[in-house]
Amino acid sequence: MCKPRTLGIRFLLLAALCAMLLVPVVASAETIAPKGSESLVFVTQSDACECVRNLCVAGEQEVLNFLGGSGEGLRYERVDLAKDPDAGKTYRAVTLPVVLLFDGAGAEIARFDSFFTEDQLAAVWQQHRTRREGRP
Repeated sequence: MCKPRTLGIRFLLLAALCAMLLVPVVASAETIAPKGSESLVFVTQSDACECVRNLCVAGEQEVLNFLGGSGEGLRYERVDLAKDPDAGKTYRAVTLPVVLLFDGAGAEIARFDSFFTEDQLAAVWQQHRTRREGRP
């Protein structure tokens, strides 16, 4: 069981540092999403400690709300690291949950590590759609 005092600020700082270090790596990495359809990949871990599982459950609800609204039509893939541990390397999942948005060519549009909201997903998705359609 995770102890809140143990995780606290040290965990958040480590998570933020890892996220900052990984973003440039992911942007230059080979595509990891299938080409042909825009997609969202949600990385979780069903056998994680209770506090991480709670973050994953809340995150998945945010993703499902997004997919039911402005993200309708996106292909959805849920990856459980408890069932597929190697996917953690594929998706560079250091903190959980992880959400990745990919364009139709399989290139990463955005990455969210740990905490995110439906509104953040919708804003990034809207920016992508605006650029894709050539609107200012």
